[in-house]
Amino acid sequence: MPEPGFCRKPAENQVRPGIESDPLSRRAIRAALRAWENSRELGELPMAGLVIVDHQRESAGYGGSVIAYGIALRDVLRIAIEGLEPEQAYPDPLERRWRSYYILSQQYLDGRSSDYVAEQMRLARSIYDHEQAAAI
Repeated sequence: MPEPGFCRKPAENQVRPGIESDPLSRRAIRAALRAWENSRELGELPMAGLVIVDHQRESAGYGGSVIAYGIALRDVLRIAIEGLEPEQAYPDPLERRWRSYYILSQQYLDGRSSDYVAEQMRLARSIYDHEQAAAI
């Protein structure tokens, strides 16, 4: 069961009381991606209060714990990242249309460092950081 006061209402009302942030802001998405490996931390983020996360949790049968919400949030983020994949047989890190998918999938789904991904894409770190921000 979610914590008391943790509401499941329309998106604009979907943050825990006392947390004043947009659960879909770049900062919130980046926080969720940084917490990728920690289900409890993911479940405590405002983004875990989104209706889509609750639907994923229920449809997967995860239960109502904070960890279950974190796992469901990870599922939703994974689906979103996979949705960025262009329709082509093989990822091409050098092709511009693959950048968003490649950056997020390599760094968060595959656990690669940002330096490694930037090198694979043959991008200067400043350009990589800009592309990563755009992808998020």
